[in-house]
Amino acid sequence: MRRQGSLSPRNAVRRLTRKWYKMAPSPLGEISMEDRPPADRILVVDDEPDVARIIARLAESFGYQVVVADSVESALARIAESPFDVVLTDLRLGQRDGLALLRHLRSVARDVPVVLITGQATVDSAMGAIRMGAFDYLAKPVERDAIGTLLRRAIERRRATESARRETTATTPTIVIASIAGKSPAMIEVYKTVARIAGGRSSVLILGESGTGKELVARALHSQSPRALHSFVPVNVSAIPEGLLESELFGHVRGAFTGAISSRRGLFEEAHQGTPFLDEIGDLSPVLQAKLLRVIQEQSLKPVGGNDEIKVDVRIVAATHRNLEDMVRRGTFREDLYFRINVVSIPLPPLRDRGADIPVLVDHFLRKHAQQNRVVTPLCTPSALAALLVRVARKCAGARERDRTRSAALARGGDHARLPSRARSRRAGRGRAFGG
Repeated sequence: MRRQGSLSPRNAVRRLTRKWYKMAPSPLGEISMEDRPPADRILVVDDEPDVARIIARLAESFGYQVVVADSVESALARIAESPFDVVLTDLRLGQRDGLALLRHLRSVARDVPVVLITGQATVDSAMGAIRMGAFDYLAKPVERDAIGTLLRRAIERRRATESARRETTATTPTIVIASIAGKSPAMIEVYKTVARIAGGRSSVLILGESGTGKELVARALHSQSPRALHSFVPVNVSAIPEGLLESELFGHVRGAFTGAISSRRGLFEEAHQGTPFLDEIGDLSPVLQAKLLRVIQEQSLKPVGGNDEIKVDVRIVAATHRNLEDMVRRGTFREDLYFRINVVSIPLPPLRDRGADIPVLVDHFLRKHAQQNRVVTPLCTPSALAALLVRVARKCAGARERDRTRSAALARGGDHARLPSRARSRRAGRGRAFGG
């Protein structure tokens, strides 16, 4: 007999349905039938009938024709009967998972976008799905607007690639960022970005506060790139005195300066065919900025005191906690160099913006240090975890209070207080909107 106040399975499903299935008008607007052909067909694959029904209703609310399958085998049978425009599949499907379905579709229906949906988001599964060719990866529960926007994008991709199929085989190994923990939406976006650009040649700029894992992301980019068999050479620009940094980066020849009793290769030569990582690039002097720009443009350099050009083949990955756009406006960072290193940018969220990752990080570090010390992995008590969560929340609130106090302290008479940069941009946006 059920306890008073407890929910029956049917009512629990209804509550879950209300949480997922938001029928309020979308701020993005409905996707009208005029915007796409009426034959757009969606295949939903999930071994839980109630969940499959919810996702199907979400897709149908945008006017799509939806077919449901409860296993990989059933999905393959449906696909054999008639083609689909998008496949939404759960990652875990009993003996065969959604990745098995993805692999099959990559070989027989490469143009069909596949979206993996799961309630157990992990770094490995997210990165593996993207590297194998998944169109996107969503964590449950998903909302109506998210499904609508994703399906619209997937249909657009399907149409754009349908006329230009390419017979390629995805042989790149799955990315595993073993040293980075977290499965919040912000971190999943980081994993997906790393997966998409790891194989390219373009320069990458990693943005984030100190301690957000910029070097870990840089190492992941290198280890999953075609340059992985060559050197990853990190250097912290701010940690090396100005007088030594030029030699550290570009090398020097014998006799170039007092004490140069022999020639020495610099970072870029050491990283030939590999990846040099320039941490805190915002601290680079104007003179060295000009020399770095030449390396990027010409793929060549001159050592300190040398006359001969040395050819190098490198993919530069840089990182900074500074706002380089502001530095460009102030004239302290070269604009041409900024655009050269910022071909692709990866912003890393601070921990205070991803509190949901704290339990994951705690578990990650406990396991890591237990392995290093060859002891049994300790458990984090609920009270200890709660204390960590409170500490992060207080730190975030303290930062906001500090900003308010600073603004008040800087106000003089009728002058406006100087707001933090993000607050100033929001205020300026409101002023423009109202003609201010």
